Parts: sequence; C-alpha cells; structure tokens
Amino acid sequence: MTLPLLHPQVLACATCLVDPGSAIYQAQQGAVFFMLAVVFLMLGTLAFIFLNFARKQRRALAAQAGPAQP
Repeated sequence: MTLPLLHPQVLACATCLVDPGSAIYQAQQGAVFFMLAVVFLMLGTLAFIFLNFARKQRRALAAQAGPAQP
C-alpha cells in the first residue's frame, strides 16, 4: 500500500521536479539556499543579542557587588 507513495513521480509534480540542468532548477536551488541563509542569519543575530544581554548583566552584577575582598 505505501510502496506507490514512495515513487518519485508521486512525491512531486513536474513543476517541482524540473530538469537539473535548467535555469528554473538553478533558481529554485538558489532560492532555497538564500532562505536558509536568512534563517541562519536571523538565528545568529538573536543568539548574539541574548549573549550580549547576558554579558552586560554579568558586568552589572559584578559592578554592583564591588571589588572582591582577599
């Protein structure tokens, strides 16, 4: 029953499975990589912001505690 569902012709239509040498295929691949780059850029920016907040909070807490006593 599930074997026909795994056939490549069933998984995608002719619009999605274009010839790998065509310009449409290359444009689709470029769009996918661009969208992945945007996602990684946004996640990286978010991680940088949170790490920056943590670093500033750590500095503020250290300044509030004063110098360490020997």
